Amino acid sequence: MENDFFEFFILRSTGLRPSPRGLPWNFNPNLYRSAQATYSSSRVVSLMDEKKPCGWSGAIHNFLSLSKPHWLIAMQEHHKRCMNTPADESQILAWDYSFEILQRELKQLVQIKPAIASYAIIFEYELPRERGRRPDVVILGPCVFVLEFKDYAKLLAAHSDQVAAYARDLKNYHAGSQQYTVLPILVLARAKDLIQRDEDVLVISQDHLADVFDVEVELENGPLIDPQKWITAEYAPLPSLIQAARTIWEKQPLPQIKRAQSAGIPETIAELIRIAKEAQEKNELHLALVTGVPGAGKTLVGIQLVYENHLETFAPSPVCFPSSPLALSQPIAPSAIADSGTLAYGKKKREKNPASRNIAVFLSGNGPLVKVLQHALKNNIFVQDVHGFLKEYGGTTAKIPHEHIWVYDEAQRAWDAERVSEKRGHATSEPEDFLKLAERMNSWALMVALIGEGQEIHLGEESGLPQWNDALAKMQKPWVVHCPTKIAGNFPVVKNCLTTDVLDLSVTLRSHLAEDVAQWIAAILSGDLTQAKMLAERVTSQGFDAYITQDINVAVNYVKERYQGQEEKRYGLLASSKAKNLPAWGINNSFNCTQNIRVGNWYNDPPNSFTSCCSLREVVTEFGCQGMELDFPIVCWGNDFVWDGMWKSPAAKRSKAKDPHRLRMNSYRVLLTRGRDGFIIFIPKEIGMASTYAALVGAGVREVHCGQHTANLEKGLFKI
Repeated sequence: MENDFFEFFILRSTGLRPSPRGLPWNFNPNLYRSAQATYSSSRVVSLMDEKKPCGWSGAIHNFLSLSKPHWLIAMQEHHKRCMNTPADESQILAWDYSFEILQRELKQLVQIKPAIASYAIIFEYELPRERGRRPDVVILGPCVFVLEFKDYAKLLAAHSDQVAAYARDLKNYHAGSQQYTVLPILVLARAKDLIQRDEDVLVISQDHLADVFDVEVELENGPLIDPQKWITAEYAPLPSLIQAARTIWEKQPLPQIKRAQSAGIPETIAELIRIAKEAQEKNELHLALVTGVPGAGKTLVGIQLVYENHLETFAPSPVCFPSSPLALSQPIAPSAIADSGTLAYGKKKREKNPASRNIAVFLSGNGPLVKVLQHALKNNIFVQDVHGFLKEYGGTTAKIPHEHIWVYDEAQRAWDAERVSEKRGHATSEPEDFLKLAERMNSWALMVALIGEGQEIHLGEESGLPQWNDALAKMQKPWVVHCPTKIAGNFPVVKNCLTTDVLDLSVTLRSHLAEDVAQWIAAILSGDLTQAKMLAERVTSQGFDAYITQDINVAVNYVKERYQGQEEKRYGLLASSKAKNLPAWGINNSFNCTQNIRVGNWYNDPPNSFTSCCSLREVVTEFGCQGMELDFPIVCWGNDFVWDGMWKSPAAKRSKAKDPHRLRMNSYRVLLTRGRDGFIIFIPKEIGMASTYAALVGAGVREVHCGQHTANLEKGLFKI
């Protein structure tokens, strides 16, 4: 490979052409030796920079005197380190072209504004923890300029959103950028005389690069950002659920994420740990209910709590340990209950004791979530199916589990007595089953119920919170209930109900900085399109991209363009299970097709895998995506939930559901709240769907066609 690239380098740097015999037609030994010397010296320099998280960095005046071969080698080797694969020729040609543009335009700019020669320029800075996300160019002056080059003449929404996301993530997750203005610039290399703004993104042709630096005098005279400090600054992105679960399981600390801390996740975990300690010390039965909007981090809280408490080391007798004053009714573990909630976003690491077994378990009735997490963690004990757990220990069986802490994800979806009778043969609701099991243990127990809001989508899940109160009314032993103030009224039978709003996660983390996404989607589904339109403006300004199209190819091209080369990003097709019109449009959401999907591979496999969601071959329904997330789902909207002055769903035939329309509405709530960066809705171009398309556009979902609606602006943009 080294020799192959050297030959390519020689031909590119000398302008020679290859001959059939392997030597250039116009071979010149002196020119060849000169290029060889340049290659060798460049190789030494690039090896010295092997650990640098970028292709090349330096002052602009250094870049202007840099030879293209030297620079190309550094870029090639950085690509190999980042992606573990050589850059293909099209990538090298793209670098070559951008090098020519930047050297030409920056040379002219420095003649006009000599101070810019001292600005730093950084190529292909790899965002840490992001496995290959690399803005093309970052220029550091008194502010941060983020440039993305595209070999296009026309603006595509995907390209604009890509550079906007780079700027957003640097501004909010990169310590070296947070106190500075971060300006996203999209350079369309094939465009001519173009300068316009697409929301916060400046879109320019290459001949308008100088206009990027047309800033106010006070900004020009401001202090320059230190490039060395900037490159080595901490970058703590918001991890996806799967990334966070893997990090926890591999005994690594999660990044210090300001939004997770401000959303109260560490405090929630610490409060649950305190409750667990109290339950054990007093040998009591406790029920803690944690509420939260979609994407608020409930599942992450549960996984972290279980991991912190899943080991039990056998000792000769019940004792108390200085680091953890918990004592089990059975021999106990020094690390059975964690001493704080700081590990979730701190620096500590856990050591696994070989003589151990689990004391806590994460349970979910969401089969796909269980499979995806088990696939990601390569472990079937840490996360288990709740129905299998209750089949083993619930009902009339005398068996009891050895875990004392049970975390039930999406507990508002617990089966009612009718559904349990149908599936397991005894008419006891799942909440009652759990509480009776705890009373049979003759020991302490903590039941943690994670309550999602408005996400009941299955038969037998419609009873929601009230059935937890009904179950408590039937208990023989005293229970202590901990819950947020807003749901305390659901437990009138409880004598000891302690309220704390630390157990209410009201801020969504899934959609990065877009805290109003859940509220916006709630307004859409409630039919308040006027309120939704107002909220949409806030959501868009927060960096959440929501689009709508009647052409599935536009949606597919958007996600492929936006996330090209980004290994950690995931996009895929989502659809309602009851939409009967979608298969005619190539969206096969039938029961047989969706049931055969290997969801672990669908969510976890790399984008180039045949079984990955990014292959856009298979469709996942609300049952396969609840509790999960994608960076940018394509939500295929069907004829099972349409607008006719209000939201309507067709009459359900032979349905046992108590409120079929509510289940449809909740299904679309699930589909619309899976996206981290945004979503794009595909609505088939049918007569019966036209009013639905218009309603969603009226609610603030932006139309996207082949390009992006933009407005021409005058020169002199980015006035700070």
